[in-house]
Amino acid sequence: MKKPFPVERVKAAFLAIADKLTEPQKQMLRTHYLYRVASMGTIARFGDYDSYRSANLHYAAVGRRIADQIGYDCPRGPMETLGSVMPESDREGHAQWRMDEAIADALEAVGWVSSADVAPALSASPGERETEREALVKSRMGQGIFRSEAIALWGCCAVTGCALSQILVASHIVPWKDATNQERLDPFNGLLLTPNMDRLFDQFLIAFNDDGSILLSKSLSAEMKAALGVNEQCKLRFVRPAMLPYLHRHRQLYLAEEKLR
Repeated sequence: MKKPFPVERVKAAFLAIADKLTEPQKQMLRTHYLYRVASMGTIARFGDYDSYRSANLHYAAVGRRIADQIGYDCPRGPMETLGSVMPESDREGHAQWRMDEAIADALEAVGWVSSADVAPALSASPGERETEREALVKSRMGQGIFRSEAIALWGCCAVTGCALSQILVASHIVPWKDATNQERLDPFNGLLLTPNMDRLFDQFLIAFNDDGSILLSKSLSAEMKAALGVNEQCKLRFVRPAMLPYLHRHRQLYLAEEKLR
C-alpha cells in the first residue's frame, strides 16, 4: 500500500493497537498532532523520555504497529508511517517530521485529539513560533500554547480522567501572578482539570503531594466534598520530576491559606 493511507484503515489500526500503546506513546502522538511539524526533541519532552533517541525508538514502534495493521512495508523506516521528514532541522539539529493528514484525521476520529485544541501558535514549526509576548497574551486568554501543551501532556483531566476537552481548564500550578514569564508558558507548571477541580485548586482548597496524593482543606465539609466530587482517594494520574518544584510552591501557598481559615 502506498500513502496517502485511507483514514478509515488508520482509524481501525489505532483502535486495534490502543491497548498496546503506553501513555507516553499516546502523549507523543498528541504532541505531534498539535504541532503537526515537530522534531523528536520536542516530541520526547512530552513523552517523558530522557533523550530524543529513546523517544525516536518508542515513537517508531508506534509507526511499526500501525504499518503492520494496514499492511505497509515501511521501505524507509516505520516513522514514515506517521509522517514525512522535512528538509530543515530544528535549532538543535534534530530532524523534523510533518504528521500525515491521514494520521491526524484518524486520531480525531478515534477521539484521542480534537481540532479545537490546536492553538494558532502551534500551526508552525517550533522555530517559527510567535513572540513570547504574543504567546503569553494568548495563554492568558486560554487560547494559546500553554493550553495546547497541557492537553498534549495530560490528554484528559489530571485527576478524574475526564476527556471532554471542551470543558477542561489548563490551570497553572504556580499562579500566574507568582510565576515568571518562562514559568507561565511551561507545560510542567500546568494541570488539565475539570472546572470543579480547577476552582478548588486555584482557591487553594486542594493541593497535591509529590506522589500525586491530594490535600483537602479543613474548610471543606463532607457534604461539600461529595457535592464537588472530590475525596481523599483523588490523585494526580502521574507526576513528572519537572512538576515537583511547582507542586511544592503551590503547597506552600495552600498551607499558608489553611492557617488563615
